[in-house]
Amino acid sequence: MRRLNKNIEIFLFSDVLYWGAISIIGTFLSIFITLKIAPNDIEAVGLVVAIYLVVSGITGVPISLYTRRLSTEAKINLFSAAYIFYGFIVAFMGFSDHLWQIIAFRIVIAIIEGMTYPLKWALFSKIQEKGTEETTWSIESLTSSLAAALFALLAGYVGSNYGLSYVFIISGVLISLSGVFVKFIKINSI
Repeated sequence: MRRLNKNIEIFLFSDVLYWGAISIIGTFLSIFITLKIAPNDIEAVGLVVAIYLVVSGITGVPISLYTRRLSTEAKINLFSAAYIFYGFIVAFMGFSDHLWQIIAFRIVIAIIEGMTYPLKWALFSKIQEKGTEETTWSIESLTSSLAAALFALLAGYVGSNYGLSYVFIISGVLISLSGVFVKFIKINSI
């Protein structure tokens, strides 16, 4: 197997950070809500998840109609900035005291996800070398799954020993770093 191109390596590293953080949020947000925000209220978790999914789904298409007109460089800059901001939102979410705060943070995150999802996967498709797509996608799947598993274990340890707010800080830092590394993808080599 030949070496992956540098852009793919950067993308995969960024993706590892992102999926590691997302695995933490997906699991530990539910725990955070039922322990701190709305004790024993599983319906609150369902409400937060439903609002996130609806907003994310609704915003994706209209935003993509705008972003498709942007240059590749502008798309990378938008994607990077959005993930950096996303990381700060996640870190702040860990200090929420009320359900409405969690919902507000999740709405902002859903809009960011609706915007970045098409940008991310269009970029990934664009930077792949012809004839390596199956291998590249398989490596992306493997690295993101392993990262999610590893970071979930780490988050369990941190949450148990230091508190759930630290889990959200770590997740936020990982997502922001993911956005920083996207900036290293070289446009002239696409």
